[in-house]
Amino acid sequence: MAGALAAVLLLPTHGPAAALSGPESYVQNVANKIVATINSGGSASAFSGLVTRYADFRTIARFSLGKYRKGLPASRANEYYRLTKSHIARLLQANTKSFKGAKLQIVSSSAKSASNIVVRSKVIYANGSSIPVNWRVVKRGGGYKIFDVTVKGVSMAITLRTSFTSHIAKNQGKVASLITHLKR
Repeated sequence: MAGALAAVLLLPTHGPAAALSGPESYVQNVANKIVATINSGGSASAFSGLVTRYADFRTIARFSLGKYRKGLPASRANEYYRLTKSHIARLLQANTKSFKGAKLQIVSSSAKSASNIVVRSKVIYANGSSIPVNWRVVKRGGGYKIFDVTVKGVSMAITLRTSFTSHIAKNQGKVASLITHLKR
């Protein structure tokens, strides 16, 4: 799933900017920034900066704890958020090379609520094949943030939650075990 998410986030976008809605333009802008990051060498800190700026990583991090969310000690919350952001950035960095040359085309968008919008797009590969990609964009602070990316029906947020809650469950329900794991 990390590779699929990286594929989506690293693709150049196409289409007339004037015809795009606010959330669609946001998704296009994010993809363009990620491409620029890759072209400049794609360091881990650069990807971390993109996650900080464009993703709602704190909400993603809380969501990823699932039923264990209440087990996150307040004293370790900021550490957990920082480590989750770094984890997402490393996944993106590690899975970007195989998607060069593909293009992202915005298809449409629909509001699920006043602050929750799904932007539909497709990744088009050089051979003409394509895959559907949905971006869940949320309104935050007068702008937008990416909450989730679904590639071929697989949700990054759900996959991350499954991974995190599975790790916690295997370690007597202790969120601290996940924090230790994320430090590696």
